[in-house]
Amino acid sequence: MSQPPGMPPPPPWSPQPGPAFGPAPAPVPPPGTLFQAKPYDSTGPDGRPVVDRPPVPDALRDPLVRYLESAPVVLAAHSYDTDLLADDRRAAVPLTFHTDGTWVWQGSVAYYLKTYGLPPEPALVAHVQAAGFQVPKVSDEAQNIAVRISTGQQEAAQPPSAFTPPAPAFPPGGMPPGVGMPPGAAIPPGAMPPGPVPPGAAMPPGAVPPPGMVHPPSPAGGGKRAAVGIISVIAAIAVLLGGKAISGAVRKEVRGGSSSSSGDTNVSVPDAPSLNPSASASASPQAAVVTSLPDYCKGLRNSLPAKVRGIRVDTITSDADRRSCQWKRLTAVNGRNLDVVVNTNATVNPKNALEDAKEEFGRAWEHAGDPEFHKGRERLTGLGDEAFASHQVSPITYGPDEARAKTYWLGGAQVFVRKGNVTIDITWTAADAYRTRGKLVQGTNLPYKTAKKQAADIATKILATLK
Repeated sequence: MSQPPGMPPPPPWSPQPGPAFGPAPAPVPPPGTLFQAKPYDSTGPDGRPVVDRPPVPDALRDPLVRYLESAPVVLAAHSYDTDLLADDRRAAVPLTFHTDGTWVWQGSVAYYLKTYGLPPEPALVAHVQAAGFQVPKVSDEAQNIAVRISTGQQEAAQPPSAFTPPAPAFPPGGMPPGVGMPPGAAIPPGAMPPGPVPPGAAMPPGAVPPPGMVHPPSPAGGGKRAAVGIISVIAAIAVLLGGKAISGAVRKEVRGGSSSSSGDTNVSVPDAPSLNPSASASASPQAAVVTSLPDYCKGLRNSLPAKVRGIRVDTITSDADRRSCQWKRLTAVNGRNLDVVVNTNATVNPKNALEDAKEEFGRAWEHAGDPEFHKGRERLTGLGDEAFASHQVSPITYGPDEARAKTYWLGGAQVFVRKGNVTIDITWTAADAYRTRGKLVQGTNLPYKTAKKQAADIATKILATLK
């Protein structure tokens, strides 16, 4: 791509410089609310997602996925939704909700973009571009609004689905030789450049659209798929990471439920001695930033608690700078859930990774103080640069629909560790001898001290791999 003399080349996802090619302003929601992005526009007769959106250019896809995945999580569940584009309909789609303070979106938005190239809503893409692919700091109030919108307690702002960014002006006489079309530019009649229409450019009337991911190709046997809604599993409103509200239906069950969720919320956990003094490794101020991690989903196989062994691991995120694994089994007899998330915090900006890790630790500490799902928290010594443990009780709401969903209670511990710019978040909860009381399924929770020790042992193994 040629540039006017003296002008530095722009990054591949930026519009051409100059007032005629400035980025279109992204829409902003009214105060007190957010936009909510739809993962796709509709489903076809075979139950597969259908979108009528421009494809995301290849140069934009990776930074867009990183933005969507690294924005704060306000709701998460210990389960996964069905991949509607997979031949085997595997459960692989993260049941999470993210927000950047302007938009709120499901984890499926990033998943389908990353896995199949399914484009998000154009207005969301424009918003992320306008932000320079840098996730801003999100206030607690914005996160609370996102929780309310995600759980249906508040209406989202009118989504800008009909929003069309003003197309940059097309130069008289056509584009200069060698200069690419700016994203979103409209091609006026008579000025159609040779070759295919560039990605993101608006098609002139009557033009043949270029190949792109609009309707994903249907695999063999796709016509036999039944349509599956986004809310086929209610678990997306089960476990909170960034807010204090859950849906009215689940909250009603929680309030009327067992003593495991109420009555003990003011119990404080006494300070514990060092769990493993040999694991203490204070990072020096000049410590190098860790940007690559081993595959813990495979490497931890021999370090799992006995109750988890034999359960298949689900790899949620396998990027070198972020590893996320889950071992989960939920039956009418017992429940098991072990989540391990190791993050370099260097996905967006490695230069800020250490500060971002410290902020992430602070947010996790605050969340662990929420009495909704915790009975206490304590600082730990001997694990990395700083660490804490919390006594956690977590509900998993699961079922074919909201009317038939049941809430399964598990108890155990969360251990959160920071070493340099790396954060380690381990949540280990379980329950045995389940009994059903209406829509509540309760049993004997895993003792906090046992869960804390086992989670700390896993953290020690991970710390030993960090250089």
